[in-house]
Amino acid sequence: MSPAFANPKLDVAAVISQLGVGEALVSTLQENGVPMPVERTLICPPRCRMGAITPEERAAVRARSPVGAKYDVRVNRESAHEILTRRTGSADVTRSGQTRADPHSEAGGPLSDLLWGTKRRQGMVETMAKQAARAPSAARSAGRFSAACWAASSVDRAAASTPSPGRQLGSIPGPKGGRMAAQQSKVTLYERLGGVYNIATVVDDLIDRVMVDPRLNANPLVDEAHHKFPPAGFKYLVTEMVCWASGGPQKYTGRSMADSHRDLKITPKEWDAFLDDFKQTLNKFKVPAAEQAEVVEIVQSTYGDIVVGS
Repeated sequence: MSPAFANPKLDVAAVISQLGVGEALVSTLQENGVPMPVERTLICPPRCRMGAITPEERAAVRARSPVGAKYDVRVNRESAHEILTRRTGSADVTRSGQTRADPHSEAGGPLSDLLWGTKRRQGMVETMAKQAARAPSAARSAGRFSAACWAASSVDRAAASTPSPGRQLGSIPGPKGGRMAAQQSKVTLYERLGGVYNIATVVDDLIDRVMVDPRLNANPLVDEAHHKFPPAGFKYLVTEMVCWASGGPQKYTGRSMADSHRDLKITPKEWDAFLDDFKQTLNKFKVPAAEQAEVVEIVQSTYGDIVVGS
């Protein structure tokens, strides 16, 4: 024991072996927090018992409680679930008695607004119906690609002997450049390819193919570019560019071919690998030979801006 807490009137070493039941050596704290000298004292045993209290004891405790008067009265308030259930039931009864309920009626309650919508917001039923209507057309887009190309190209060949190659990609401007005017024809290459949805489908496959081509990624600069930006960005810009170059209404918003490829040091061999990927994609979607030739011609017009030493 620390000398500071020792009691000179108490032989702690002797007393500690003489303590009986309920006795202890205790050092209490003074008002300023300083421990007092140790004393021999009796410890009052806890006043408790094992088991539940009797009803009489419980009543006495509650009677002494300062909040007993407030919480002794049982209150059965309605829950949110009960309120919504009652409102839903009323709305169902109202609709069942009508030929067609007004989906924007305010009597339906929150659940009705969620399902059927309001005058300012569409409901879940309308949203799901629109999504279901869009899904089949999106799924059929890729399947119609070849048919759209064949149908449009056959009309064009019957009307004109010289197809329009569209715009030359090599003239796509940078931030300060100009652009070549579109060559006009009855049916543009953009239309014969099936429009933006079919072009986007082809570009999606092409970019996925190019991103993993080891012949291109052997160039560390190209590999870095492929992994530096998400493929979705490339797909957006290439779709925009092909639509613009083939005579579509879209406008290309990216950098010029020279600016975007200057630091990649692309070689003629890597260019041939890219063209091979491009032709594989066109063949996959059964693009007719005439349209393939026009698209490849447009792409070839960028050779001088992309390939080094050309």
